[in-house]
Amino acid sequence: MTNMSTTGTGVAPDVRGVLQSQAAVTPEESRQRWMELGLVLLIFIAPLWIISFSTFLRGGALEDRNTTHFLAACVHEFAALLLLGYVLKRSGRNFGALGIRPSFGGLGMGAVLWLGVVIVTRLSYYFLQYAHFAIFHQYLRPWDMSGIMGGTAIWVWVPFILLNPWFEEVLVRGYVMTEVAELSGSTAFAVLVSTAIQTGYHLYQGPVNTVMVGSCFLLLSLYYARTRKLFPVIVAHTIIDVLAGIHLIYHGRH
Repeated sequence: MTNMSTTGTGVAPDVRGVLQSQAAVTPEESRQRWMELGLVLLIFIAPLWIISFSTFLRGGALEDRNTTHFLAACVHEFAALLLLGYVLKRSGRNFGALGIRPSFGGLGMGAVLWLGVVIVTRLSYYFLQYAHFAIFHQYLRPWDMSGIMGGTAIWVWVPFILLNPWFEEVLVRGYVMTEVAELSGSTAFAVLVSTAIQTGYHLYQGPVNTVMVGSCFLLLSLYYARTRKLFPVIVAHTIIDVLAGIHLIYHGRH
């Protein structure tokens, strides 16, 4: 999670560098990359959207997820990263082109970014609740997520928690934002697309949590768009998932 490309002074270029690079992309290459982006999303993200949206429509009837479910999720996410590596290689790139350059500074920045996420999500929670109370004279009740990981073996839970941030941030943040920004010429559009995709497959958590994670993903997208550094984003997401996982497992078993 450090910077993706650097200038001669070692300072990450601002986001305009992404848009300028699209001049070298031929129309044929552009069509090919749009198609690859669509296929990657169709294969690895669309199923998550379908499950999440159907759960949302059922009002949160989310069944307990056991070891088998999370083992399959690990295979799914690892396969996605492998395919993405192949797609990048086909165009002469690698994961470093997305800003994945680990460093100690990136670890520290990831922790700072996590604190920013904590602040932003709490603010979004209070705003949503106050707005809902002002209109409907009652507060929204968050959906119960305590059973989601209660039946998961620790030997599957740990790899999943560590793999999931890489899957989400490399694929939906780094890859999607880079492709959309370069091919459409709009970084703002890339931020919106990435945030919307990621928020969409978290609908299963219910309205309250969806608004909170949506604000989290928006902050992470804006940070990545401005700095072109993905490693701190992955670190921040890892902290979020580890803490959430511990919370869910504890409450799912007590």
